[in-house]
Amino acid sequence: VRPALAALATTLVPTLVGARWVGGPLLLRCSLGALVGVGIVAFGALVGGLVGAVVPVALLTCLAGWLLGGRLRIEPGGRLQTDRLARGVTAFVLAVGACLLVLSVFRPVPAWDGWMTWSLKAKALAEDGDFYGPVFQSPTYAYSHQDYPPLLSSWQALAYLIGGDPRVSWPLQFQLA
Repeated sequence: VRPALAALATTLVPTLVGARWVGGPLLLRCSLGALVGVGIVAFGALVGGLVGAVVPVALLTCLAGWLLGGRLRIEPGGRLQTDRLARGVTAFVLAVGACLLVLSVFRPVPAWDGWMTWSLKAKALAEDGDFYGPVFQSPTYAYSHQDYPPLLSSWQALAYLIGGDPRVSWPLQFQLA
């Protein structure tokens, strides 16, 4: 249950927070809002990793994002395309995304380059609680591209922390899908 909660908390919550930042139809608010919300939550986790309090700072950042979203809302200009083709493409993308989410639960991907870069850092941040451990500083882990920005890893670390098990891979695949 905790991995499912982690996957939902790190996807649904950012989408809801980000949707307050974007005006327009619900589909537009949720799609663009998800990007904005993930950025807000990941930034909070990143700052939390710098001060050794990943989850509390991410929660405070979510709250600040929620409160500021109504005041700083972006209203899209021009005419929004809501014709039949746009709805069809949207339905197709949502169907493919739903299939990927279902597959991520039943067939987790065990290996790809993200496991040696993003997920390694996410696991280290979740275990250590900060960016001062060997994965981020030791030359032994140079293969993991220590120079890559840790925003995605910070967001993924939240899934590990909420889920309680860094060995489970499907919450991360759920996030990325």
